[in-house]
Amino acid sequence: MTLSKEQYDTLTEWIAQNLIRTKIYDLKDDTGIIRTCFEQSPVGFYLDNDTLNQIMQDCGYIPKSLGNDPYMAYTISRNSPAFIRYFGRNR
Repeated sequence: MTLSKEQYDTLTEWIAQNLIRTKIYDLKDDTGIIRTCFEQSPVGFYLDNDTLNQIMQDCGYIPKSLGNDPYMAYTISRNSPAFIRYFGRNR
C-alpha cells in the first residue's frame, strides 16, 4: 500500500502523539490493535498490516514476530493515549 506524503506524515505524527514506548513487548497489543485505534481516530484512514509495520519501523520501533501470526508486537504501553481512548482505562 502506498501512502501520500500527507498520509505518511499524519500517521507518523499520530504514532508519536498516541503511543508510549516501553522496554517490554506486550504481545496482546499487536499491529491489528494499533491499526484499529488509528483507523477509528479522527485523523484515521485504512491501513494494511505491512504498511503499518514499515512505518512503525520508520518511527524507530522494532517488531517482534508472533510466530505464524501476520501481526507484530511492539514495545508499547497499555497506558498509551490511543489505547485508553479506544478501550478505556480498565481493560
